[in-house]
Amino acid sequence: MPNCAQNQALAAIFGSPHDNPPRWVVMFTAYLDECGQERRGIVRVGGFIGRDTEWGRFAAEWPKGFEGSQRKSLHMANLKFKHETEKSLLAKLGPIPESCGLRRIVGSVDVSDYHDLVEGTMGEVHAQGYAVAMWPLIEAIKDVIPSSESYKLVFEEQQALGFYRNKWLEFIAYVQSHPPVGKRLVKRPKLIGWETIVKGESFLCEAADYLCYHLAHKADDPNSLRTLWTAPIMGDGGSIWKRHLSRERIRGYFNELPKLGKESPVGLARWKKELRTGGVDPWLKVLENDPLGRE
Repeated sequence: MPNCAQNQALAAIFGSPHDNPPRWVVMFTAYLDECGQERRGIVRVGGFIGRDTEWGRFAAEWPKGFEGSQRKSLHMANLKFKHETEKSLLAKLGPIPESCGLRRIVGSVDVSDYHDLVEGTMGEVHAQGYAVAMWPLIEAIKDVIPSSESYKLVFEEQQALGFYRNKWLEFIAYVQSHPPVGKRLVKRPKLIGWETIVKGESFLCEAADYLCYHLAHKADDPNSLRTLWTAPIMGDGGSIWKRHLSRERIRGYFNELPKLGKESPVGLARWKKELRTGGVDPWLKVLENDPLGRE
């Protein structure tokens, strides 16, 4: 995608909605297993956050990192981590986001903290770690953005889990827009929307892919070759804004759900189809219990 097209994409992102455009935009991706989700481990959704000017600089500088390389885009899953040319490319690209003023940000959840509460029930359908990680991700963003400003989320396309991610974001947006009486005058950053970028059509999420890849491998083995070669994405200081959803909070949330009995695989498949076609929406019942604890 030519750089002019990237600038047009940024203009569209920052220009919508027209009556209340965001001051900040966060480009995200997630490091997931080949099945599209981590059933029992930690899921991280992370990326970079910045204003329009900072993303504009990134759009201009990121392509320069590929000068002299046969590659014109970065897809971490395609790297073999065997060639010095790969190491050199990662070293050139790594410092660019921070040099443009973008900040690292990540939200995470450990699926093993709550999976026993939903396994085999209808609740399991919308309890994928990628979707649940939206909760700590939003909390991390609130630590970065001034309380009087607004922001938009941009995700790399996730066909399998995007539906459930959107449901969680709709849920969170509703809770934020309906604070308890005692908190209605408290200012907080406003989530005004989210959208997706199709893989391969833009490089705007490539740095997020790089970051999540590094964090996942560093957690597995801090001294592995993949961890060391991807370390440049952390810059000089390695600072990162992050939130992890605690075991206590996530178990409290799922314990507040309407009690759901065990279902057969056929029953779960049937319920999942009903959910995705709009025949049933369990999130409406969840809202009645205020499970996010809007104190």
